[in-house]
Amino acid sequence: MKNLNRKKSLSVIIPAKNAAQFIERALHSIVQLDKKIEIIVVENGSSDRTYEILMSLKIPQLKVFQLADANVSSARNFGVAQSQGEVITFLDADDEITLDRLHFIQDYDWEGKEILIGTQILLETEKEFYLEEIKIMLQNSPISFSANSITMTRQVFNLMGGFNPEFKQAEDIELIVRGKIFDIKIHYVDIPFVIRHFHSANISHNREEGKKQLMKVLRKKGVRD
Repeated sequence: MKNLNRKKSLSVIIPAKNAAQFIERALHSIVQLDKKIEIIVVENGSSDRTYEILMSLKIPQLKVFQLADANVSSARNFGVAQSQGEVITFLDADDEITLDRLHFIQDYDWEGKEILIGTQILLETEKEFYLEEIKIMLQNSPISFSANSITMTRQVFNLMGGFNPEFKQAEDIELIVRGKIFDIKIHYVDIPFVIRHFHSANISHNREEGKKQLMKVLRKKGVRD
């Protein structure tokens, strides 16, 4: 890592469905750290006041879009397409970004094909549903990550084709596994990138569906090559 004369522009992409209770906290975690970062929120089919709250906020760098009935993968892909940043990072609507993450991303030497994955601060013990096959496939690399802690250049995101819209869970793991096909280097960073808030509405807490999605990753053509 080294400092560059010109830092690359950064966009934070946030899918938001039924996030009225959390979205302001997520946005505040970014704005209080850096008021120049572009924030793209894609409200995707909420039945609560998420969109109304978003439209009431006076945050200059915030851009809000609606994409009815889109899953989280489609919402993230749409958000990236609407963004302008040279570097793309992701945050869930119920979590918080960290200052260390922003500093690391902005000072990083983005010259190769790589994805950065930071650690997470977990405010409640995450349910264990990751399969041993996934751990072996990623060569025993740190596995406790989510799309929340993934960062890459726009060029790499477009090269890979973004998140697979077939996946509404395990989409982050599928993306990392697919990165091997494109010779993308996975760089694990021992720095907290996100503060995760676990609660009953977390989609990743659906154990059985999570297992099905992970098995789908394993069955995809070329993943075991």
